[in-house]
Amino acid sequence: MLYALDKDFSGRTGVVEALRKRGIDFVVTDGLRSLTRSKGRNDDELKRAFEEAGRRRSAGATATPLSEKEAAAIIEQTRKKTLEAVEEMPDFVETRIGTLKFFDGSRDDKTTRPGRGQFSVIPMTSF
Repeated sequence: MLYALDKDFSGRTGVVEALRKRGIDFVVTDGLRSLTRSKGRNDDELKRAFEEAGRRRSAGATATPLSEKEAAAIIEQTRKKTLEAVEEMPDFVETRIGTLKFFDGSRDDKTTRPGRGQFSVIPMTSF
C-alpha cells in the first residue's frame, strides 16, 4: 500500500481508513516508520494512523463489533448457505458397527487389542 502511494498519492485517505479500520498484524519498527515517512511524503495523518495501528496491535485491542445491519446480513447469508447445504445432503444416515472377534472365540465391542483378533464392520442404512 505504501509503495502505491509513491506513484499515486491520492490513495492516501484509503490507506489511512484501512489502517484505522483493519489495523496491522506486524510489529512497527524504525524501518517501517522511515518507509511510511518517505513513501507517505511525511504526511502527519498517515504517520499518526500508522502509529495508532501499531499501538492498538501491541495493546491487544480487539476488533470493533459489527453493526446490527452487518450482523443481520451475515446471519442471513449463513442461513441461506446452510439451507443449500441441507438440500444437498442425502436423505439417509449410515451407521457402522464394529466388533472385535478374538481367535479364542471371545468378543470385545469396546476395546481394541492389536494382533489378537479380527475386526468386522457391519454397515447399516436407515431412511
